[in-house]
Amino acid sequence: MELLNKINRVINDVFMCVAGIVLAAMIILTCANIFCRLVWLPIRGTFELMGYFGAVITAFALGFQGAKYIKCYKLCPLYCLFCASGVADMEICHQFVEDW
Repeated sequence: MELLNKINRVINDVFMCVAGIVLAAMIILTCANIFCRLVWLPIRGTFELMGYFGAVITAFALGFQGAKYIKCYKLCPLYCLFCASGVADMEICHQFVEDW
């Protein structure tokens, strides 16, 4: 089971890196499109690429967020929503479980 968790962690890290690269590409493409629109003609297909890039970012980030949610859910099902949403830190989750 530990091997599967390590594989899952590596795959999630790779997907998060790809999502970060795609997000940077979105920012560059948006800025280039704005500049080209001011100077001459906009870049064709920018709207479609933004949609595809957004889908890739969302899909690749789901595994990371799901792993974070499952880790917190093992501690306390009632408090896991705050941990997974980033409202609370994992140390606060541990303290909450100990106090509970």
